Amino acid sequence: MEEKEGKKEKKVNKTKEEKKIAEIWENFFNISPIYRNDDFLLLGGDSILGVKILSRLNSIFSKNIEANTLFEYSQLKDFAKLFSENKDKEINKDILEKPLSNKDRNGKIGFTSLLDDQNLIWIFEQINPGTSLYHIPLVYNINGRLDFDLFKQSIKIIRKRHIALRSLFLIQKDITIQKQEEDFYDDSHEENYYNIDHIEAIPDLENRWILDKIKEKFDLEKGPVFRTNLLVTGESSCVLCFTFHHIIFDGWSAGLFVKELSKIYTSLVKGVPPELLEFEFSYHDYVSAKTSEVNHYWKTARVFFESYLKNLPQNYNRSSLDLSDFSGACFPVKIDANTYSKIKNLALENRTTSFSVLLALFQILLFAETGENDQITGIAYAGRDRVETEPIIGFLMNTLVVRNVIKTDLSLNS
Repeated sequence: MEEKEGKKEKKVNKTKEEKKIAEIWENFFNISPIYRNDDFLLLGGDSILGVKILSRLNSIFSKNIEANTLFEYSQLKDFAKLFSENKDKEINKDILEKPLSNKDRNGKIGFTSLLDDQNLIWIFEQINPGTSLYHIPLVYNINGRLDFDLFKQSIKIIRKRHIALRSLFLIQKDITIQKQEEDFYDDSHEENYYNIDHIEAIPDLENRWILDKIKEKFDLEKGPVFRTNLLVTGESSCVLCFTFHHIIFDGWSAGLFVKELSKIYTSLVKGVPPELLEFEFSYHDYVSAKTSEVNHYWKTARVFFESYLKNLPQNYNRSSLDLSDFSGACFPVKIDANTYSKIKNLALENRTTSFSVLLALFQILLFAETGENDQITGIAYAGRDRVETEPIIGFLMNTLVVRNVIKTDLSLNS
């Protein structure tokens, strides 16, 4: 924003909604001050940032404003009106907080069902036991002396804090459930989830060790669903290999895990108790609330999917496919700076994100290849649309269906 425009804007007093929104934008964009005419998209906003901002504002103002409205009304002064004028978007604050709050259970749940995407992973594991397709590895080379005892203690603390890291999956009355392992492993069973090996610092041997640890099978019924393996390669060097099963872990959780583990270990080294955020509810509480919500929305979506799937072509020849090989093809695409700038500008012109533009182009490409104008694409969604869910480790992601009916008589902008 030009300085002249900024000075002129100072004379206009912000409403209480504008002040609160400006405060949150300043925090996320690390820009101060934020003016009434500032634009979310021009400041560098994207869909992930939008979800985080909306989760806080909906909680503060007891509203139910959808994330896409932030792109349609991206100027602060226009966006603020949604919170001051939209009476039909108001919801009772008790209702807003109730679905995920289970304080009366003291953080303990006997069992809960699985999210839809968790169910898909579970079914895959039953059909294809022993594969490492859904293993998520985090591997780090550590240069410097690591206190093994304090590190092991750090792992214990983070396992205890996050119920997802202690979950078991089993069949109960013909239904797949997940439950807390309830101290299934005592000190004599630590080797199940924590192990130290020693080896000479030879790259080929290290790589082979890493691959072996990553591919090691998980038993979802007996646990654990998360392992820590440490390879000592010298007096002050080692390799850390964390392996998580995807059924309890997602990409968002990876960042949380590393950040929190680092904080815990650093505090223990300093000899002070780690200052950690107390959770208002557990991951299993989230799953319980989400499955109830999904069951409600499925009643509406079922009519469309039954009709759509019924009309899919059935004559595809799969006899030539090797169904035992899960290797996927990859086609890397490099986007130069000039092209990327054009994509960003196109997104701004259409009040959307670069991701949306690229997704539309991808669907148009599929249309050009297949001749099918009704394109449906699955995309991964973080599922963290509540402030309280942001610090929780677990499988919260969801696969969203994005439908685009392509009409050749319309322009790309249309």
